[in-house]
Amino acid sequence: MQFSAYLNGSTATITRQEINNVTALRLDNAGNLGSEILAFTDPNAAPVDHSPHYRIDPTDTGLRISTDTGRFDLPWRWITAVGNALS
Repeated sequence: MQFSAYLNGSTATITRQEINNVTALRLDNAGNLGSEILAFTDPNAAPVDHSPHYRIDPTDTGLRISTDTGRFDLPWRWITAVGNALS
């Protein structure tokens, strides 16, 4: 499983690629998503204010990013790479 992410204006796209499957989650008004994801790796970071367009919640295995149209689980080992790609 591999993850990639990019930011186009204020729209973020996170993609998960598996052997026989590719899944993408598009998040509108997500200009700060990279720093919000990275905040979960820094115990001194300020709390993340949830956007009305998406929500980020910690899970036992990583972060769950939810929108009106779906959700995406991001494993802990990918948080820094995805956060940096969106920053």
